[in-house]
Amino acid sequence: GSYIFTPLSNYQGNVPPIVVTITDGSATATAPLSIEVLYDSDNDGIPDSVEKGTGTTPIDTDNDGTPDYLDLDSDNDGIADAIEKGSTATPVDSDNDGTPDYRDLDSVAVATLHPEAVVIGSDQVADLAGQPLGKPGEHSRAVLQLQQMRGQTVIFQTALAVVCLATGFER
Repeated sequence: GSYIFTPLSNYQGNVPPIVVTITDGSATATAPLSIEVLYDSDNDGIPDSVEKGTGTTPIDTDNDGTPDYLDLDSDNDGIADAIEKGSTATPVDSDNDGTPDYRDLDSVAVATLHPEAVVIGSDQVADLAGQPLGKPGEHSRAVLQLQQMRGQTVIFQTALAVVCLATGFER
């Protein structure tokens, strides 16, 4: 059989659930089928519903006037959100500070504590065959990553941010 669901324009959410019956002639089984429609306006692999946040005003992490769900580099560190997100469903948080890498403004956070200082922040992502490698975090994972990289070309994408809140300088 077939099932057709035609959502309205910009529909986001769950498709009405259905029950699927499967048979091979000798046994029959039924199971619920759930489908969720998620939009990703900037094609960075992060659903708009995550990037917009929970408030009525969409999040604009780097305050550049482009909300994160339309911004290819939400933290303006020179590394695309699609790379910083990682290859899993949950965005990568390399330093485990609770902020995913694509939104992590470490240099701005430090500058807030020291507004007169010129703060230089940097971040780096290793790219192996188009897949970002997060920080290993533990010895066994570091060994695994090094084994995966052996004999391969690894591209390290590095970004640099310079901030001085007292003067308004931010690059």
